[in-house]
Amino acid sequence: MAARRKTRKMLITATPEKSVRTLAMLMRDRHVGAVVIVEKNRPVGIVTDRDLVSRVVAAGRDPLGLTAKDVMTANVVVAREGTPVADATELMRAHGIRRVPVVNGRGRLVNVMTLDDLLVVLGGEIADLGRAVLAGMRKEYLRGRAIGRRAALGK
Repeated sequence: MAARRKTRKMLITATPEKSVRTLAMLMRDRHVGAVVIVEKNRPVGIVTDRDLVSRVVAAGRDPLGLTAKDVMTANVVVAREGTPVADATELMRAHGIRRVPVVNGRGRLVNVMTLDDLLVVLGGEIADLGRAVLAGMRKEYLRGRAIGRRAALGK
């Protein structure tokens, strides 16, 4: 499973000059928890809903006077297009993050993989494994019944 194919959320971007209020409105209106901050379509930062709470509201700062550059996490951790899900999961664990922008070979943003995306994908994989186990058990049960019938008939 590759990083680009397994994302399901809308990609929302803004420039570093966008106001914090605009970012909050984007998150609200698009039902996302983060905006990737880009310059020339390359990720230079990320602002999450948690950033807005901790770096603006809880800090008592005026959101009308702040821009994305003032509150973003710079040096954003990215995954390359085609990164296996296991590697993306390890990136998230190692850096304590919930969202990883996905870039192509030229460093241009193509999507964002989120913890929610991975939970949906991995949940589906676990469900498939459960169905495989049940199919195997059913096959064994039916084979056992057929053997039992043959034995009862003396064959």
